Amino acid sequence: MEPEAFAAAAQLLAEHERPHRPTVVIAIARGGVPLGQALGRLLGVPVVTITLRHNHDDGLQVEATGCVDIVECAGLQQVASGSRVLVADDICGTGATLDALAPLLRQHLRPAGVRTVVLCRNAASCDLQEGAGPDAWVFDTRDWVVFPWNDPAGAATEPLTAPAGVRTRQRAC
Repeated sequence: MEPEAFAAAAQLLAEHERPHRPTVVIAIARGGVPLGQALGRLLGVPVVTITLRHNHDDGLQVEATGCVDIVECAGLQQVASGSRVLVADDICGTGATLDALAPLLRQHLRPAGVRTVVLCRNAASCDLQEGAGPDAWVFDTRDWVVFPWNDPAGAATEPLTAPAGVRTRQRAC
């Protein structure tokens, strides 16, 4: 993903989420932090970072384990109960990361609402049970994605097409 595509996707997601009036963005480290920061800036709301580990290696093309460990969530103490939360991550594949976060947010925040956005939804997300996966995303992909903050170490990459709009869970896969 080229930096210009990232910036355009973040802008599209911010415009899409603005009517939901989020009061805080929770960015899932590491990959969700750049998107979370961009959304916080564009929406004018604070950003809190938490760390959930889905892969035990930060290398590229590492298969997801399906298990999610909560590594760091102290930042949630900064979020007021009853907040309208917007969760940001880079990609949704199996949905395990977003699924692991839901009970954590209910336990610590008692939010007025939670919405989830990602830059990319992997084709595997189409196989999730109804109601799982992100609320909104920009790119559907069936391949590995190298984001601007990744180091592809000389690997051959192909750019994603320019973002055309936001996709939502209501649309069929």
